[in-house]
Amino acid sequence: MAEAVESLFGGCCEVAWLSGSYAYGGAVPGASDIDVVLVMHDAVPQPASASMLETIQKFIDVYLLTHHDAGLAPDLEFPGEYLTAAQIRESFAGRGFTAETGERLSMPLVESPGYWTDDWTRWFRAWLGMAAFSQHLCGDYRQFEILKAEAWKAILLFVSAKAAGPFTEEDILAELTTFGLKPRYKKFAELEIPWIRQAMEQLERDDVIARDGEFFVPQAATLRAWERQTSRRCSISPADPADLFLSERQVRDLEHYAAERWKLMIGR
Repeated sequence: MAEAVESLFGGCCEVAWLSGSYAYGGAVPGASDIDVVLVMHDAVPQPASASMLETIQKFIDVYLLTHHDAGLAPDLEFPGEYLTAAQIRESFAGRGFTAETGERLSMPLVESPGYWTDDWTRWFRAWLGMAAFSQHLCGDYRQFEILKAEAWKAILLFVSAKAAGPFTEEDILAELTTFGLKPRYKKFAELEIPWIRQAMEQLERDDVIARDGEFFVPQAATLRAWERQTSRRCSISPADPADLFLSERQVRDLEHYAAERWKLMIGR
């Protein structure tokens, strides 16, 4: 898939990464899929042009073949995530959070019915977790590091704001189920705790949390100010869903394409 990204998209794709169970050593043969995210340069026209859609279809062919050869089950509804750098940064700015009464923020659990609603902000909810829970595939590695660090900072701001009192690294890991962490992600702690620590050090410098031994102590005033700012951003100036790199219609067309190609590939 890395070779396909580089040969098919060329300079259009800034960076690509893997997420989900495959990226963290927990893929189940015959059941799991490979979550792949392709981040396009902001200069790439959107919504995607007809020629870009043809290129994505060619990549989907490789995506399906990779699953077939590896004995995995492709995600035919979302055979890859395709977006721009600006759109993924919208997720870091809190676009996928829900603003409650009193300007407090919330977010439904990934496995809950409220997560995959018809609300177009579901894309931003998914992208936030997929950016933090990520392993570099190809493209600009420095940009990958920057985006991953930004994603972790946004997630840990939310976790800190929701904490009822001092919390530990173990408490952070427990809260990450909201963003899609699953028990079968066997290598998750090993790979991501360094990123979590890096982000928490930045939050400490920003006076968002204070350290007390193994505990992180939320700084209420700073966190409430962040929640108010993010809440206003979500409720007053929502992004236009028409600005997404792929329109809802294009997503459904790619879903249909993937399903038909998979039938041919497995001889059905």
